[in-house]
Amino acid sequence: MKSFGLALVLSLMVLSGAWAQTTESGVAPVETLAKQAIVVEGKTGTILYEKDADSSMPTSSMSKVLTMYLVFEAIKDGKLTLETPVRISNAAWRQAGSRTFLDLNDEVKVEDLIRGLIIQSGNDSAVALAEAVAGTESSFAVMMNDKAQKLGMTHSHFVNATG
Repeated sequence: MKSFGLALVLSLMVLSGAWAQTTESGVAPVETLAKQAIVVEGKTGTILYEKDADSSMPTSSMSKVLTMYLVFEAIKDGKLTLETPVRISNAAWRQAGSRTFLDLNDEVKVEDLIRGLIIQSGNDSAVALAEAVAGTESSFAVMMNDKAQKLGMTHSHFVNATG
């Protein structure tokens, strides 16, 4: 019965892809289809894995990660709450690309804008949140670059909240 259990576990590992060849150090090599990747241990900042991590690339929706970082920081600091109403400006309403389809001059709670940005990758939500935090998207971009420098993102430059 023990050998059957061992055979079953090994079979499941092979079928699930958990079985991998290891290097001399005993660590399985990591493969990813991503062009760039980095995995950092949160408490120590130790880089656990990187693949072409310092190459330049357009930020695309990665800008939205930093946008959310600054929004959550504004909530933590008391500048915004999840219930804070945000008036949808012409600049936010006119955003192209992925959108939450906000209506011009509507008041939308920060919580709903966060959902629109995270779930739908809404450019209109990103701009509305940027304006709520900094007044204008261009002022928000300055905040993004300041925060990026503080986070060690020395080769990054942001010009808007959407990427």
